[in-house]
Amino acid sequence: MKKQFFLPKTRFCFLFVLLISFAGQTLAQTNFDWVRFRNGKVPDKAVRGGGEPDQRESYVCRANYGGSLVSGKLIDDRCYFYHDRRERSSTRFEVLIGEKYYWTERNVNYDRAVVSGSDRDRNFYVCRVSDRGGQYPGYLESGRCYYSAGGRGESSRDFEVLQSEEYLYTLLTAAERGNYQALRDALRDGQAINQRNSSGRTALMIASEKGHLNIVRELLYQRASVDLTDDRGNTALMYAASVGQTEIAGLLIREGANVNTRNNDGETAFILAASGGQSRMVEDFLRNEYVGRIDRFDLESAFRAAASGGHSNVLQILFNETGVDPESRDRSGRTALLLAASNNKPETVEFLLRRNVDIGARDNRENTAFDLAVGSDAERVLRVLADLGGFKKDDPQMEKGMLAAALLDKRDSLKFLIGYGVLVDARDASNGSTPLMLAAGEGHDETTELLIRAGAGLDLQNDLGETAAILAAAKSKNNTLKELIKAGADINLRDETGRTALGWAVFNKHKDTRKTLEKAGAKQ
Repeated sequence: MKKQFFLPKTRFCFLFVLLISFAGQTLAQTNFDWVRFRNGKVPDKAVRGGGEPDQRESYVCRANYGGSLVSGKLIDDRCYFYHDRRERSSTRFEVLIGEKYYWTERNVNYDRAVVSGSDRDRNFYVCRVSDRGGQYPGYLESGRCYYSAGGRGESSRDFEVLQSEEYLYTLLTAAERGNYQALRDALRDGQAINQRNSSGRTALMIASEKGHLNIVRELLYQRASVDLTDDRGNTALMYAASVGQTEIAGLLIREGANVNTRNNDGETAFILAASGGQSRMVEDFLRNEYVGRIDRFDLESAFRAAASGGHSNVLQILFNETGVDPESRDRSGRTALLLAASNNKPETVEFLLRRNVDIGARDNRENTAFDLAVGSDAERVLRVLADLGGFKKDDPQMEKGMLAAALLDKRDSLKFLIGYGVLVDARDASNGSTPLMLAAGEGHDETTELLIRAGAGLDLQNDLGETAAILAAAKSKNNTLKELIKAGADINLRDETGRTALGWAVFNKHKDTRKTLEKAGAKQ
């Protein structure tokens, strides 16, 4: 016979109470307690709003007027509220009940403030004003509390706001967390369906990016505006497309979302999908009957965006299905290859080169892919370019890269070029400077050390007779100067002006480099 096990009564009771308590807290977190006024009787636990000068108490109520829920004061079986500079009243209204509410005039937390209604774009909060011997509840909109007193509609910037002690879900919070019931409760409480957070994002935008399909469906059913934009010009469709929420994107498009809207950077949802590497999303846009034909400009922009992000999977789709021009350029004159090189995307660079794009293409500043890779310290990209481009170690492009890497302190690029066998003492065509001179003049200590170890000429002079030591001294690069002295640089060579390194230190009043040179026995 099997033994039967029973949970001890005390433990069962404890767990039951705990579950009930948790459920109560969860429900308390979802909505405010507005109840319909019935039978001329003020409900138990009605929230007190204040009082009239004649000592009559008032309670917080809200009524629907002109399509919006606005809060006011309950007195004598009617809800009185402000509208269009007049006092209005209604016999059909709701009363706020509960015990965990308090009034505050400072440190207002609008995440806990009681919402009475909205105009779709903004929430109205319960407020009250103390005036002429009374306290009058009303509704807060755009920094003013609108209330009725003495038969007139009034407003004031000096007010209190009603807040809850409990955590209360806003529509935005519910969308962020995917809490469907909290979203329904927030809408039932009258919260603005198109309200925005600090960056201008609506609940529909948030839920679309997070992938909360049921939330998106409910918001669309409740007629949330589908094409609103945030502070950066992004729509809900753009958010869905950029992270590959294909089902949500399709739903938004069927509900009329404009696929041609551009954000502040000129990007459409299609371009953002390509930029994010969302290959399935890109395919859906290309094949979706609701989208229609994507024009050449957007195809080329998407291609470059995908290359910039290193998304070869998207490039492959665009190559195969659209015949996009891989040599198209953005406003700075950069092709897909130039963008991939500058953003250190070696696999994408290889993908493009194997499809015969122009390796010698230059942007508006005459930078090649090789130049941009050096500037990005992209050693792996340099290796791909050198191997597939057939560069030789004495290629002018390589020597130019050596000089740029030294000047810009790009040590990974420099290590690659040195290892590739590029001349370590390559000369700048404009003034005859070497990589060591450029690094020393900028005070790039580690780059200077790297070049010295690679056998760079310590005492070479440029067209002005300057050495690496003279340039370091003249620009007060003391640590770099110490590296050169330690390596055995001749500190007494003179440039065309007749000055030595010490002469320049004295002339420019650089005390540290002067002391370093004098200690090393330098002559002026």
